Amino acid sequence: MKQKLLLFVFCVFVSLSLQAQSKLVTGKVSASNGETLPGVTVLVKGTTVGTATDAEGNYKINVPDNGKFLVFSFVGFKMKEEEIGDRSIINVSMEADVINLGEVVVTANAIVREKKELGYAVSTVGGGVLQGYVSPNNLVRWVALRA
Repeated sequence: MKQKLLLFVFCVFVSLSLQAQSKLVTGKVSASNGETLPGVTVLVKGTTVGTATDAEGNYKINVPDNGKFLVFSFVGFKMKEEEIGDRSIINVSMEADVINLGEVVVTANAIVREKKELGYAVSTVGGGVLQGYVSPNNLVRWVALRA
């Protein structure tokens, strides 16, 4: 009986040690002007392992052994890939991506409608007004002041 128990315990330890190892990678994500970016998506390329940056732009992610690249993405910025290699700290600076958007009408339920189909007040924000508001914090402040 003792031999079977010892064999079982040995098998458990061996199976745990054979599982894929991972390493912790940390870092900070900022815009090219140095402003930190909260809410940036950080993914291990080719996997479903991911996280998001906190309010100060910091992130922590456990990268599996087969993970070679981190992919950083954020609305209004160009997606960026960074090779992990032997690094455990990866700080990233993201470039703004200026995109021309057409008119979009979003209702409270996120249902897209034509402006003329709506039976309630509609506010319009032109692209020219938003030109200088690359930072999400500036945009949120601007919208809050106009509401």
